Amino acid sequence: MTSDDEEVVALFRKEAVPLRNYLIRMGASPELAEECVNDAFLAVALKWPTLRGTNPKAFAYTVAKHQWWREQRRAQREVATDAWDTEIDRTDGDPCEEIIRGQEEAAVRTALQRMPPGQKKDVLTYRYVKGLTIRETATIMQLSEGTVKSYAAEGRHALRRLLEDESGEGRER
Repeated sequence: MTSDDEEVVALFRKEAVPLRNYLIRMGASPELAEECVNDAFLAVALKWPTLRGTNPKAFAYTVAKHQWWREQRRAQREVATDAWDTEIDRTDGDPCEEIIRGQEEAAVRTALQRMPPGQKKDVLTYRYVKGLTIRETATIMQLSEGTVKSYAAEGRHALRRLLEDESGEGRER
């Protein structure tokens, strides 16, 4: 084991339990808190050369807290999506509109899956499927916020073309 590895392991041994307890006090389940702590220290280990001389403890807490927030938002979206998928809200008017909206959402997801792999597809997935902010997406992908905005716009344009081609509404070129 290198000295870098030993330093990361020492930090983990010192801070993992307090960080886990912090997340539990914030409302995370013990299992989710453990997962977030592990993810945070994996990020610390990967970024250790750039963290040396700074405050790696603060970095670990920030990563763990953001991971927990992402999981909270994802869980809320799943609950909302499950409810939306299983029930048609009849108070909003015509139930046919809800069915059409569901079909449109399915078409968008299918078109997104058909997009070639790359950063534009990844940006769309992080931004619109996972619900991350521009800043969170930029951090994860190690891009500037401006690049994330550009990729999102270009990705939406490509997705729109796929949807038009799929529906037969595409323009002649």
